Amino acid sequence: MTDRIVEEWRQRGLGVLIVGGQVMVADGLREETKDLDACLSSRQCPRMLDWLCEKDQPGRRVEIRPGSAPLHSDWLGRGWTFHVDMGGTDRLDFFGIPLRAPNRLIRRFNELVAQYFPEYRSSSGWSLRPKPNADPSEKK
Repeated sequence: MTDRIVEEWRQRGLGVLIVGGQVMVADGLREETKDLDACLSSRQCPRMLDWLCEKDQPGRRVEIRPGSAPLHSDWLGRGWTFHVDMGGTDRLDFFGIPLRAPNRLIRRFNELVAQYFPEYRSSSGWSLRPKPNADPSEKK
């Protein structure tokens, strides 16, 4: 499941940080896990929704699991998570903040977001909306 989905995301330019059990599987610390946990920047939410809509086909439905928050930056940026089942076989969980991650990984995630999306940086940390009059040329 994971390799196929992650490869599709790469082909579309959807940048995600894989966290949770799949990292343990990749490191040989576990043999399997029931889902794919992905940390998603707020800028990627609309594009990920487009991908999920394309995957929703007769006989292979994409269903939002009960208790899930919307796949939207206003929710993910506040620590809520979005959970879907794809065709009854693949389970995906999306985070806006890398939960249960070591501090060094959270710092690196914040560095990458700052590098690629500087318009979301605010004096108090991160904003859910770009700064007014954000200069797109600030991106590196």
